[in-house]
Amino acid sequence: MFRQKAKFSSRPTEINNFSLSTLPYGRLFPFVRSCLARFHFALMFLGGCNTLSLPAIDPTGNRIFSGAPLQLINPHDPNNGYPSQQPAYQTPPKPPVCVQEGDKKLCKGCLSGKGCLAKRKDAEEVRGRCGQLLLTPTRIVAPVGGEVVLLAGVCGKDEYLVTNEPIEWMLSPKSVGEFVEVGDDAKGQRRSIWKKDDSPKVEKLGVDFARGRTSRETGRITRGTSTPDDDLPIRKGQTWISLTSTSEGISKVTALAPDSDVWDQRRQTATIYWLDAEFQFPNSEPLMKSGETASLVTTVKRADGVIPAEGWKVRYTVLNPEVASFVFPGTEAASVKEVGVDREGRAAVGIQNDRRHPNGTAMIEIEIIKPADNTFPELPLGRETRTVTWNAAELQLIIGGPEIATPLQPLTYFATIANKGSLEAENVVLGVTIPPGLSVLSTSIPPTKTTNSGLVWEFGQLPGGRAIDVSLTLEAKGIFDGQITFIATGAPELNVQKAIPISIQQPTLLLQISPQQNINEIEVGNQADFDIVVKNNGNQTVNDVEITLQSDPGLQHAQDNLNTLTQVIGFLAPGQSTKVNAVFVVTLDKVLSITATAKSRGLGQVYATQTTTLRGLAATPKRPSVNLQVTSNLQQPAIRVGGEFELTWTISNTGPVLLRRPVLTLQHSTNLEVRSLSKGYDYRVESQVAKWVNLPDIPPGNSTSLSVGFIGNVAGQATVGAEVVVDGISDRKNATIDVGNTSPSRDELPTNNPAGTLNKPPLILNEPTEKRLSVSIRPISNSIRKGDLATYEITIENLSAKADQRIALSLLTPEGTALKAIRAKDLQFKTSKNDRQIDLEPIKYFRPNDSFSCVVELRHDLVGQSDLIASVTSLGQTTPVTSSIAIQVLR
Repeated sequence: MFRQKAKFSSRPTEINNFSLSTLPYGRLFPFVRSCLARFHFALMFLGGCNTLSLPAIDPTGNRIFSGAPLQLINPHDPNNGYPSQQPAYQTPPKPPVCVQEGDKKLCKGCLSGKGCLAKRKDAEEVRGRCGQLLLTPTRIVAPVGGEVVLLAGVCGKDEYLVTNEPIEWMLSPKSVGEFVEVGDDAKGQRRSIWKKDDSPKVEKLGVDFARGRTSRETGRITRGTSTPDDDLPIRKGQTWISLTSTSEGISKVTALAPDSDVWDQRRQTATIYWLDAEFQFPNSEPLMKSGETASLVTTVKRADGVIPAEGWKVRYTVLNPEVASFVFPGTEAASVKEVGVDREGRAAVGIQNDRRHPNGTAMIEIEIIKPADNTFPELPLGRETRTVTWNAAELQLIIGGPEIATPLQPLTYFATIANKGSLEAENVVLGVTIPPGLSVLSTSIPPTKTTNSGLVWEFGQLPGGRAIDVSLTLEAKGIFDGQITFIATGAPELNVQKAIPISIQQPTLLLQISPQQNINEIEVGNQADFDIVVKNNGNQTVNDVEITLQSDPGLQHAQDNLNTLTQVIGFLAPGQSTKVNAVFVVTLDKVLSITATAKSRGLGQVYATQTTTLRGLAATPKRPSVNLQVTSNLQQPAIRVGGEFELTWTISNTGPVLLRRPVLTLQHSTNLEVRSLSKGYDYRVESQVAKWVNLPDIPPGNSTSLSVGFIGNVAGQATVGAEVVVDGISDRKNATIDVGNTSPSRDELPTNNPAGTLNKPPLILNEPTEKRLSVSIRPISNSIRKGDLATYEITIENLSAKADQRIALSLLTPEGTALKAIRAKDLQFKTSKNDRQIDLEPIKYFRPNDSFSCVVELRHDLVGQSDLIASVTSLGQTTPVTSSIAIQVLR
């Protein structure tokens, strides 16, 4: 470390952060002072006895040995630009970890088996004898006339520095230079005359031999300035020596810890290469025109800047070779060049930017290298980074637009021409070549001129950082393949060209229209639902697809009673499909057709069309249907003599038409007496007959109720019969009550409810006995296991001598079953209730004593017992007739 003087300061020592700087050399010879310091070094113990050796570099680039204060610059610091490719010299080996002793009082590893020592002095002596000498720097390049500071310390086996340890400094006989000063932490301090100082002596015994000792307290080597930033900290357990040389050569300095018993670790040698040279780095080139060659010249001289350092080398490295490269006459471009210093002390190199980067900045690392000779090995002396920036006008062209389209479809293309450089581009022109088959509909900026093949826009000057946007809309008349080419030109020598391929293709759309559930026979007055599916089977997106439905006069749209329906689909990507639904009403009993057409909205281009038909059936005459039910307020059909009960008669409209003015007639046995009747009755006591003739009309699905209260007068079986007559049809029901002499139970007592109301669940006293239909289930196989397919035959029979209509079969399958197939003579079916209920399309006509069978295939996936239930209804059998079988599924 170069220095002027060393003194210990009371300023606190910064252990983790400090900077190193050179010191003026007031005590050197006059010509040495004029040469001034070039390099500096220091030992930095951060968490141990680690050493740091770096060359001092003049940040101004003027001289390697500058007299101005120098700042330590790490050539590998990324803040200084690109990382260096190589270190300035071979990095010395990393020393063992060692830390400052501090307040530690125990030797941790020096005396194995002796335990802890009570006396601090004894512990220090033992640690010193077991210690290892550490020296830094061990290799450094220094200027002739400068002063180098070497730091040394003894690291004990406990990894702490040892204080008050003697150190001997020796300069080899063939070395140049001499010792200047040896560090002394007690210099200038008073000593007590009554206490003997047994510390090792600090003395310089000659120009080539000196004794020192490691410090007992922290200190600093200061430059005499008010700021501590340029001080060199001396830590507890360190010592130092400084030396200088007035001539070029090599100094070998050996540091020895004489009290250490570890002979192979108690000495180290440092090598100092003294050079008399200076160099000047070139300045950065802030701005050059693209294509120009930048010249970088580095000056290297010796003997106080008088004699050129001919034969020395300067290595130039482009750290971002994609931007620029070195050029030499007759040689290829390269990113690394070594140039010898000529007779004038100059090393010049030329560098050009890459044409692909007309605007860019190249970073060049410059390294001064002294070649090896009889005295010195090859030595890197300094390294700096310089920049060269090129600038030019640079045109950028960005274009966009569709590559696939359909005939008559408007096509919009855009182009952006921009100047990425900072220089102004002259005579800027944008041209577009339009292939035959495309015509121009409009442009955002009127073109300067129109040619046979396209359009041209002349913009003139385009400043740096500015851009111009142009768009044009084209239309294709037919099917073809080609490309639209944009060309941007300008001065000087600016030319950018880009193209967009265009393929005009006929869209391929698949169009399907069909009645829902394939029901192609519908009675007049009913609705017909149609599904329309459109799929794009082409490889381009189709926009604004319009679906039109045109029906025969016998099919009218359900909402507006029109025969034409139109719906627009925004777009269909390749492979995409969409589904729409339309509802029409059948108004004529004949074959009716409906046609679906897919076309381009606005252009009228038809993509696909399809027609489907259905048959309109004459409407079946709607016949009335009535049902009469009787319920009682008794839990059991029995009362005692004198007991009361009430019967409620419910008339239900189970047909599709209105029941107008139904008539209910009721007759009871003589052992009953009427106590109450619903309003509107006509009762004749002599015949025990009650009649209601003014009942209100009953709409389909509605009902009306009448109540009659009785008292049992005479023991025996009592009967009550009632019949409803309306629109030529009737229904009759009877109720039977046992009148006994014994007292009835609590449940048999009347509830005293008002006539016509019941609090308890109604009791159906008599079910209809006549059944017009029957249904049965027969399994094909009796052995069923989990996962098997089982087949069942369901048979419906007309038990009546009259024909019947609209016979509907419904199946309720067990849980854990899946329907696999139904064979039912082309009858359609649908499922509901979580796919468990299967409803077949009604049979339109059933002759007397006729029968119908269907086969159902089920897969059983649930182990256990369950029921398969079949029920059938018709116009003549409104009450469902059911049948069921138990199914046992085994594992």
